[in-house]
Amino acid sequence: MDVQMMQDGLLLPEWRGNTKNMDAQAAVLWGRVMTAVQLSGYNLVPPPGARGASKDWVRDGVRMQREDIMRAQTQWRTFLRESPAYPAEGFSGRGIVILAGGLTYMVPAWVNIHMLRRTGCTLPVEMFFPIKELPTAALEAALSEVGVVCRPLPDLQLQDFPPSNATDTETDLSGFTMKVAALILSRFQEVIFLDSDNVAIEDPEILFNSVGYKQTGALLWPDYWHSSAAPDLQLILDVPSMADNTFESGQMVFDKKRVWQGLLLAAFFNMQSNLYYELFSNFMGKGDKESFAHALRAARLHYHLLETPVGSLGISKTSCSRDQRSCWQEFAGNTMTQHDTDGESNISACSHFLISAIARQTCKCSMASPILLHWILA
Repeated sequence: MDVQMMQDGLLLPEWRGNTKNMDAQAAVLWGRVMTAVQLSGYNLVPPPGARGASKDWVRDGVRMQREDIMRAQTQWRTFLRESPAYPAEGFSGRGIVILAGGLTYMVPAWVNIHMLRRTGCTLPVEMFFPIKELPTAALEAALSEVGVVCRPLPDLQLQDFPPSNATDTETDLSGFTMKVAALILSRFQEVIFLDSDNVAIEDPEILFNSVGYKQTGALLWPDYWHSSAAPDLQLILDVPSMADNTFESGQMVFDKKRVWQGLLLAAFFNMQSNLYYELFSNFMGKGDKESFAHALRAARLHYHLLETPVGSLGISKTSCSRDQRSCWQEFAGNTMTQHDTDGESNISACSHFLISAIARQTCKCSMASPILLHWILA
């Protein structure tokens, strides 16, 4: 992608001044995705039930009807067949995509951007905002100074489907769908996605050079838990095997040209969350995070899973018994740590900004030094 060097060394794409045309093209593309959803059907297959802490139909041995399994399989295959092909001239270059909007997400996103620049990262950044939470002109100007182009997400709701008597909650496809929509609609071909509260402590551009990324076009990271996917999911996806781990979607790397159908299918799974969130996992960690790996597998595409387990940062505190006769040290984690493809990276950036107090207490105990810190927002 053609870029223009700024005085402070940051890279901005030349199309930064032509975002209106780019946003219009993105809206057209997303409209074609929505059309594919409508042609394949919406919420055609109900799950046997919700999976909670006290009641879980998978744990209880309940299985989906064969007819429902085949209907769900036909549905996602119809969606892929009707979905738009990869736009030959639509995307180019490398960059970072971040979701923001509102104080809850904008404040950590601001820290995120400044930490990126402190690592020496010069990649251009697209920051996507929900249509109702667009940045002010002053904020947009301030973000531009650090190499960020602000982009609006198009309307993520299904139009005229399901029937008009459905509630707003049933037709609103925002929430977790925003993440995959931002990935699909980003102007970049090769994308590093970061959650707004996911702080890089080393330049993440090195991830593009990893062997796993070059071989597959997709890097994914593990979450804390083993897989709790329903057995029916393997039949619906028609795959020979399933991952035995869960995934954490706070950071992902994709070459959209190579994994395009996987990203589209991930969007579909999130739009059909009524079924797939119940299939992906139990009550621990429901949401979009499992959709990307399962979509890639179903589309017969490969990904590289980072081998170093997810870690934790937090604070060490002293607790004592009521009679004060015995005391002990307890660790209270509040931050996830993820690693680069070598399992380690330079932690010295921890001494900057908000993470200094946590990092000094815990980094020395890590098996490997993290490249990313993911704050757990209340």
